[in-house]
Amino acid sequence: MYVAKPLTPIVVETGSRGRVTLRHLTLGTLKSLGELEKEGRSDVDFMVTALHLHIVDPDITLSEFRGWSRVDLDQIGRVWAADSQGFNQELLGSDVPGAFVAAYRSAPGKWAEGFRTIAKSALEEGFRTIARSALDALTEQRKVFTQQLIELAPGITAFQDHIAELIRPVLKTLDELPAQMRDAHGKLAQHGWYMDPELPFPVLWYLADLIADGRAVDAHDVLVSHFRDHAEAIERRLVAALPHRSRIIAAAFRAHARKEYELSIPVLLTQADGVTVDLFGKQLFTKKAGGLAKHLQALAVDSIEAAFLYPLVTPSPISASFDERGPDFKGLNRHQVLHGEATDYATEDNGLKAISLLNWVAWVGRESTAGMQRS
Repeated sequence: MYVAKPLTPIVVETGSRGRVTLRHLTLGTLKSLGELEKEGRSDVDFMVTALHLHIVDPDITLSEFRGWSRVDLDQIGRVWAADSQGFNQELLGSDVPGAFVAAYRSAPGKWAEGFRTIAKSALEEGFRTIARSALDALTEQRKVFTQQLIELAPGITAFQDHIAELIRPVLKTLDELPAQMRDAHGKLAQHGWYMDPELPFPVLWYLADLIADGRAVDAHDVLVSHFRDHAEAIERRLVAALPHRSRIIAAAFRAHARKEYELSIPVLLTQADGVTVDLFGKQLFTKKAGGLAKHLQALAVDSIEAAFLYPLVTPSPISASFDERGPDFKGLNRHQVLHGEATDYATEDNGLKAISLLNWVAWVGRESTAGMQRS
């Protein structure tokens, strides 16, 4: 049985500034990098700003970081980009900022190609066990899920050639990224789940591939394990980000911790509704004009923000109407819960799904608001 090994933070020893610690690439920072590119930043400014987004230690402002020597900045850029938690690419040549930007642009294709190949092979070793052990390590240190699977590669290299024809087309350019993200988020929503933006970016592809390969149960187990282990951290983030709702959110999470899902789930669902109105000025899941779908229509279809919003407007079990549900419907459904039609919704799995929804709505809403303020 494969046992996941905890990964270490990305640490860089600089010549004049000592040790610098950086975190991994996430959905949030990836979105920020996309916005930086659209702003037409110079290669140097893009690299410096991108690295600053990921610095954990020292606590330093962007202005202060820009004042560091080019030698130190290039060293940090080389090490972070080469790490599997960054772009997983070496920056060759003397033009480090230019190579950094090129690595950013080509990273999604390389992630997808390597990650999907390894994931396909890993299925043979029992993905459910691998996923759980990898997420145990993630719980301890918020590490990159991709690396857990990459460590399987030495034993399956020969097998990769035989399964290459089974691998779906990989991302070839950043232009294809939003469509791939939209598809992946949609697959999760069809099973009542919403991504945690704090998870390393490639986990989204992994979960979508499990579902596409008929392994929805495995994807479900991974998400249950993750949201169970990270519920307290998610609560802290939500309370800090939504102070006027903090008492209600905290009460809902206390009820969840006490396994009083009859109480926690309706409150979490209503808070998702309220947060959507707060942050978008639109209603969540409404089929009427003026809902969140209208906000999505105003965005470029190929934008990352549109990909983030897609799972909240695409038809899914949680938003399904009476006609859409059908007589054999099973799953967490907002209307059934809040209107008293369902009496069997009070399970831990549904509670975690409700947490994933509120967490996603709050994060996407804050990112959208921040984007409008920047523009």
